[in-house]
Amino acid sequence: MAELDGVKTREKMLEQALAKFAGENWQTALDITPSSSAFAAPFVMGSVFSRGTPTPQSGTPDSSTPAPVSQAEVEATLTQVEQIRLLVLGMEQRLQNREEKLGKTIEHAEAQEIKCDALKKVMATKVAA
Repeated sequence: MAELDGVKTREKMLEQALAKFAGENWQTALDITPSSSAFAAPFVMGSVFSRGTPTPQSGTPDSSTPAPVSQAEVEATLTQVEQIRLLVLGMEQRLQNREEKLGKTIEHAEAQEIKCDALKKVMATKVAA
């Protein structure tokens, strides 16, 4: 259970980083479908994609005309976004695998508990007899 809590905490941190990077609607912007277990927390951060203008960097003066962006910078950013999207998809897959494994472990433990209870009853009747 501690591992699952740790995974969920890490997932929330990564979601916040994605929201900061790609905006509140990062799933739509990065074309990522939500998994069954996550992405319920709303984010109140601004979005580069939803505003349509780049956010000013700290230390740069705010000008009325946007700075020209080179094609290489655009491609680098798109590459980075794609890498983040793939990272998130991989994390979702690992989380699903862990949840399935945990479910199987719980089922096995419950089956063992039933067996143990049955053996206790048998042992109690033998000791009482």
